[in-house]
Amino acid sequence: MLRLVLFATAISGAASFVYEIVWIRMLGLAVGSTQHAFELMLASFIAGIALGGLWIRKRADRSPLPLRLAGWMQIAMGLAALASLVLYANAFEWVGWLLGALSPSEGGYALFNLGTGAIAIAIMLPAAFFAGTTLPLFTVVLLRAGFGERSIGRVYAWNTMGSIVGVVAAIHLLIPMLGLKLALCVGALVDMGIGLVLLRHCVDTRPALMRLAAAAAVVFLALGVAITQVQFDPMRLASGVFRHGKSELDPSNRVVFYRDGKTASVSVIATPDGRAGIATNGKIDAGLTLSPDQAPPSDELTMILAAALPLAMHPAPEQIGIIGFGSGLTTHTSLGDPRVQRVETVEIEEAMVQGASLFMPRVHRAYGDPRSAIVIDDAKAWFASRGRQYDIIISEPSNPWVSGVGALFSTEFYEFIPQQLKADGLFVQWVQLYEVDDRLVSSVLNALTPAFGDYAAWLSNGVDLIIIATPGPALPSIDYERVLQGVLGSELAYLGITRPEQLAYRKVADARLLRAMGQLYGAPANSDYYPLLSLEAPRTRFMRRAAGGFTGLPVLRQPVLELLGIRQSLPLDVDLPLPDLFVADQRAVRARHHAQVLKGHAAGAALTPDDRARLGQFLTLVAECPIDGMALSDLEARLVEIAEAMIPHLPPAPLAELWSQSDISTCRAHSPQFDLAMAVVESTSARDPLAMRQAGEAWLSQRNNGSDLETSSAMDETALIGAMSAAAATADWTGLCTLEARFGAQVPPSSYQPSVRALLRALAGSGPADPMGAAAPGRDGCSTFALSP
Repeated sequence: MLRLVLFATAISGAASFVYEIVWIRMLGLAVGSTQHAFELMLASFIAGIALGGLWIRKRADRSPLPLRLAGWMQIAMGLAALASLVLYANAFEWVGWLLGALSPSEGGYALFNLGTGAIAIAIMLPAAFFAGTTLPLFTVVLLRAGFGERSIGRVYAWNTMGSIVGVVAAIHLLIPMLGLKLALCVGALVDMGIGLVLLRHCVDTRPALMRLAAAAAVVFLALGVAITQVQFDPMRLASGVFRHGKSELDPSNRVVFYRDGKTASVSVIATPDGRAGIATNGKIDAGLTLSPDQAPPSDELTMILAAALPLAMHPAPEQIGIIGFGSGLTTHTSLGDPRVQRVETVEIEEAMVQGASLFMPRVHRAYGDPRSAIVIDDAKAWFASRGRQYDIIISEPSNPWVSGVGALFSTEFYEFIPQQLKADGLFVQWVQLYEVDDRLVSSVLNALTPAFGDYAAWLSNGVDLIIIATPGPALPSIDYERVLQGVLGSELAYLGITRPEQLAYRKVADARLLRAMGQLYGAPANSDYYPLLSLEAPRTRFMRRAAGGFTGLPVLRQPVLELLGIRQSLPLDVDLPLPDLFVADQRAVRARHHAQVLKGHAAGAALTPDDRARLGQFLTLVAECPIDGMALSDLEARLVEIAEAMIPHLPPAPLAELWSQSDISTCRAHSPQFDLAMAVVESTSARDPLAMRQAGEAWLSQRNNGSDLETSSAMDETALIGAMSAAAATADWTGLCTLEARFGAQVPPSSYQPSVRALLRALAGSGPADPMGAAAPGRDGCSTFALSP
């Protein structure tokens, strides 16, 4: 009796934990692998066990044969587990309905959590309920058999050991070998098998034997139905319904690879246009084009630049470590540099490496180059155990809302990384700017910046930020020519990048600006002990947020980045590489077409009807040259719109040529106010800080002293931002804040993001030019200065 009960206790515990792990993995495909989703699933499982224990509390003592009752409970638990497969088959439609019915708002997110919690309860609670009845029953059996109170501890000890075995078996054997559905079926078979054994032990009459036979028939019938009739369709499992509400992939797509790995379910999805993406738990992590006739997706640009940028910066990159395999393209690109001696790519999920092999031959060096070492392990554990230091470490985690990924954006992780780098080593961090907001991105910056001596950032496309940091006092100067030749050059040429200026144009921040952005949005540093990303990123994903303050940096309406020495506008003789992949390239195309129209040429296809209308109205108004009234206000408004469209994206020389045209010069001579406005535009076009400040203050002073103060002008904020940017360019932070204090009240801030004025004020408090200098506290750096308007 003792051995039977203890063995049943252990096996039952093992089966229960097989259920729990399989359910969590299954539900992650439907509701998303977030921290909140995991909490809801765990709560459902524990609630079921608690309710089962409560229900059986008195019934166990009243039962004449608790061992037989335990047998029936085991069978009921297995049947409930199999029934959960039927419910799960509908979970994708339920989640899709929730996303379609709920608005992307705070209230909608709360209801979404309630809805997904209800789905988890429906799937997990019945079997967990029966699981909660087993330990009390087994304990009662042994107590009645005279084994004493010691038996209670033995039951719980054997159950705990069985649970540990169940976890190990599920993760390392059942799920990788059989997949999620069959792994759960095995657990159910084990549970029901235990139940049949216990019932057989209690058979003492022919009716009892008949009931046992009927139970066995039901067990095998249910198992057969579950295996043969319940379908786990990869088109549904890989759909990522929790992001867009579609419960199945588009019928034109094909799932060419699907595997349930130890830590995640990995799929490769091919589209009819020759592209393919690799997904983890339904979330696409990397996309490539497999056809040379197709333009590359934006992910491809990020993965190549994540390797190319540090290779252009480091003078001798021999040892490289990469966190996350993804498609293998970053590893492949890194190995295109002949200076590299070894690339170790650490990937926690082996199925990811297997799935990415379908991208061959696009990523052939990752698999075939003898310098490539692919390691299946946890990244921190691997680097800590190696005792080796690297020249470059590239971190390419999934989105921060994925459960567990936030630890790769934490203070503790960034304090760990410099220990693995050589003194002149470089760390590269890929930060996704979609499904997250500015505040959460600032929490990453506030975790990263204190751990490194210098850092800078590039936008590879419109939504992916690449940060390069060094533990040393300063980043080495970057030589883009290093990666524009040979094998690496051909990789970049495929993206349309053949000139150093095209890469330099993607730089959006230096150390001071990154610190200012961290202060501007004011989030505490993401930490393992305060996991802000894990807790809040699932909400921003549901609400479809984007970090507009960061994505807007390359398209600021003033040449702030140039004045701060971060980048230069593209010369007109430099082609724009695949502008659809980078928003600043799109704006540069638009700026060039504006310039052509102002020169008298036909409007280009890049201009919208609104653009053409503004340009036509400006040319008409400047020819008429109004000196006051509404017509003058309209002329100023059109001038501001055209200047903001062109100045940040064109070099000074062609801009100066445009503003010197005869109609503009003639109007300046007749209209003093238009002349002041043109002085602001001309000085900003020339990137002349002294002239910008003088022109801005002159405009604002005449507005402040004029009779037309009640009517705001479109030029007001342009003049104020220009003067403040000029002060920032000369590191005159007191002057910058004085300008805001003096004129800010009369100039209402614009609504577009990011607020340039707020960013400039944050720059004033982001610390000295020395990257290791302490930054002043507070979101608004001007609060650190004693000023009077």
